[in-house]
Order: sequence, then C-alpha cells, then structure tokens
Amino acid sequence: SGQNKRRTEITGNKFTNCQNMQSTSGVLSLFDYNNISYHHEMTISNNSFIDNRGKWTGCIYLDCNNSETVFQFYDNQFINSENYHVQFDGKGADATLYLYVYPFYSIDSDIRNAESIVKSIFSGSSSNANKDSVFYQTYIYGEFYDNGYIKLPQISNVRTTYLIISIVIGVMILAVLAIILIGVGIYLKGIKPDKTVLWSLGE
Repeated sequence: SGQNKRRTEITGNKFTNCQNMQSTSGVLSLFDYNNISYHHEMTISNNSFIDNRGKWTGCIYLDCNNSETVFQFYDNQFINSENYHVQFDGKGADATLYLYVYPFYSIDSDIRNAESIVKSIFSGSSSNANKDSVFYQTYIYGEFYDNGYIKLPQISNVRTTYLIISIVIGVMILAVLAIILIGVGIYLKGIKPDKTVLWSLGE
C-alpha cells in the first residue's frame, strides 16, 4: 500500500439545487473498497451545500471498505438538505456514512467509538437542520456493529454568536465616542471667551 497513494480535495465550492431521487446522494456519492489496497486521503472542506436532495442523503454519501482510507469533511456548511427515503424520517439529510472493517484508523477498537470519529471528521461544519443530520453505520470484519446519528452545530447559532460579538463591539465603539464627545464638551466649556472680541462682534 506504500506504493499506491491517492489524494483528493474538494474545496471552496458551492453545490446548489442538486436533486436525484434515484441516487444515494444529491451531490457526492463516494465508494471506496479494498479490492486494490492503497492509501487514500480525501478532504472535502469549506464548501457550501444548499437546497440539495437525494434518496439516502442530500449531500454526502460514503460507503468505505478500505482500511487505508482517511476522510475529512471539515468546515462545510449545509443548508436545507433533504433525503427521500422513509427509513430516515428526515434524519441524515446532510450525510450518510457506511464504515466497514476499521477505516480512518489502524486499530479496530477505534471504530467502537464511531460517534467521536464522525464528529471529528465533520469538525467545524454546520447545518440548519432541525434533526440529526449525519447518519453513520459501522461494521467490524463484515458484521454489523452499530449505527447512530450526530447533530452538526446550528448555522443560526453560529450567526447569532457573530451577531452578539458585532453588537458588543458596536456598543464599545459608541461608548468610546461618547466619552470623547463629553471630554471635548467639557474642554470647550472651560475656555473663557475674550470679552473684547465679543464686544467687537456685537458692534
């Protein structure tokens, strides 16, 4: 496997209105099997997925059976994703992952903590989904082990945080300006006008 290496990056794109009721995903369907052993690194980052719909998931479908594979799906934004399959009831709309053997790490016990692994893969990503938007299912040596969902941080919460920071900064700037204006007013008030000048102006 040291001689077979592959690296794929999908970065800085905007996927909008991709719809396919027959496909596993509206946007990206990734299949990585170990028929040929190779080290594969795939990074999907800093992308926007907007209004995408697929049968199993709206945006990213991953079926991985290659123990040499490392995936990272970080800093992506998912908006209004949908899936059509009744089994999910709206869950898993952003991504669906099927992980066989023990992908991502070389120790098979790591897959037993799949929820933490999936969360780390989607680090920095956010979604406006109300339900758990990432579904995962794990297998150990071909046998079903576990499945579950994770909920990505809400986009609205991220925006709210930035809004609060902007408001605080704005208030601080106004407070500084107010202090400067008050200081200027006090300074000007303390200057006594020249009576001779005023008398001349009054003539």
